Amino acid sequence: MSVVGIDLGGKSSVIAQAQKGGIKTVLNGASQRLSSSLVSIKGPQRSLASNADTMVKSNYKNTVWYANRLIGRELGSADLEKELALMPFSKFIGESKTTPGKLVITLKVDGEDEEFTPQQVLAMLLGQLQRDAVAETPNVTTSDLVVTVPCWITDTQRQQLLEACEIANLNCHGLINDTTAVALNYGIWKNARGAFKDEENYYVMFLNFGATQYSVQIVKFSEGKMTVKSTTHDRFLGGRVIDMAIADKLVAGFKEQTKGLDASRTANPKAYIKLLIQAEKAKKNLCGGIPAIKVNCECLMEDRDLSNFLLKKEDLEEICTPLADRM
Repeated sequence: MSVVGIDLGGKSSVIAQAQKGGIKTVLNGASQRLSSSLVSIKGPQRSLASNADTMVKSNYKNTVWYANRLIGRELGSADLEKELALMPFSKFIGESKTTPGKLVITLKVDGEDEEFTPQQVLAMLLGQLQRDAVAETPNVTTSDLVVTVPCWITDTQRQQLLEACEIANLNCHGLINDTTAVALNYGIWKNARGAFKDEENYYVMFLNFGATQYSVQIVKFSEGKMTVKSTTHDRFLGGRVIDMAIADKLVAGFKEQTKGLDASRTANPKAYIKLLIQAEKAKKNLCGGIPAIKVNCECLMEDRDLSNFLLKKEDLEEICTPLADRM
């Protein structure tokens, strides 16, 4: 039996597979270890996971980001409003026209509006990730799943994630907290090397700062045993908050350079998504030790470019300081 583990993230996911000799991280169709958590439909064609990377700008009105963040949300809830405010484009997310009170994602399929539940959209993504895993394994046509979830996920969200697996005809053995999965991996590796022998108070803190959420778990280890002592989280603190703050600086810079053109999320989502991609690249460069970087974005809006916008490490630190306080 082949078992696939999917580390299901808001922005990206990783697939691993239990094989003879240990665990193997699976490459996707683009020969990458990191798969985007995107669902995009253009005409009758679905582009899923990393196959949708090229669609985020040209097909932004029909591309769903952060699909796993929508399950278990209720219309009008504060959590849903927070989530929609952190999405590059969210106008297709709202109330069903056929079933009042139901949260749906309305996408155009071959020119016609079609309503999907968050579970159905997530099922498309999970199905693609499973197919990528199977494609990497000769003589295997199907596999069972274990899927990671944040420690704060509710029972309703867990149930809807399992429903997504059922919709995709996937056999999910179970869901495991992502920080617990990391602690297990750490504990098995350390235990095999005798690290916990004769240790009574061996504590480790595991931190998970992802694109969409932040969680912390303290685990106590002893020989052949681990105990989760405490867990806490911030459900809306993640790397995308930093990306959006940088993108807002780029929006202001472009507006100044062009004497008034507005590339903000509300005014021009397509241009904003372009800046969001550049913002993430800039963040990575500044985190890598570069003191300053010039950001360029050709044909951003109305054939105008963002040219040589200077972003300094101090700008990133200014953005991150209040976030560090939350952490």
